Amino acid sequence: MTGFPKPKRPERISAKEFRQAWKRTFGRPGGKYGIKTVESRDGRTLRSGLEREYLDQELRPREMAGEIRDIEIEPQQYFEINGIRILGYKPDFKYFDVRLGMVVWDECKGEATDKDKLWAVKQNLWRAMGPGPLRVIKGDKNGWRCVRIIHPVATMEETKQCA
Repeated sequence: MTGFPKPKRPERISAKEFRQAWKRTFGRPGGKYGIKTVESRDGRTLRSGLEREYLDQELRPREMAGEIRDIEIEPQQYFEINGIRILGYKPDFKYFDVRLGMVVWDECKGEATDKDKLWAVKQNLWRAMGPGPLRVIKGDKNGWRCVRIIHPVATMEETKQCA
């Protein structure tokens, strides 16, 4: 051999240490829009403060009053055509509305998502083949409000008002 030193074997690190180093180097702090995950009052992990406030201040009191039941956080929903999975989507909440007698899905959106092209695709897919009404909850510094209900075409017309 001619004078080249033998390369050192790299130091071994755990998978957890690797993920942390990767996030420090390449990752966005706090997810897609810089939002950090938070915990609800009952210890559930949610993706935003808006979702936590909506769960703790809107859905849980309605559940305690008996207006809704069976709250699920981020239930998986798949859009399929002829048995081929096109897209997976996790709305923020799913629950049974006792007054309506049906399952309802809620999606909480902050101000930063107005130009999100993937969200536009998901809305159109929900309108075409969703399993039931999807309420779009908009959040800002003043709290939240339902801005639209997307009804699948097979069930009803889309409404601009929220009941």
